[in-house]
Amino acid sequence: RDMITRSGFGKSIGLFAPSDWSLVSESTSRKIDEETQEILEEQYARAKDLIRIHQHHIIALKSLLLDIEVVREEGLISLLGAKVTEVAKPTAFSEGISA
Repeated sequence: RDMITRSGFGKSIGLFAPSDWSLVSESTSRKIDEETQEILEEQYARAKDLIRIHQHHIIALKSLLLDIEVVREEGLISLLGAKVTEVAKPTAFSEGISA
């Protein structure tokens, strides 16, 4: 809901942050709910597609994790390729954390 109202992700409703939701009309509430549901359905379908497309990588990673329990960057690169690991380089915060 906040994505639709406060962030303006809706198609028919712009930025919208009432101080009292009980004063919002039934019609407006319904539009917000419909747009929220639409985003959820689209992203759920997208997630399912990504899982289907990359299922072989997921299965390979699962098998590797069952064998060695911890996979470091080198293992991900050998399994998935360098492109995947370029997206999420460690930050100063995550560098100090060890699993």
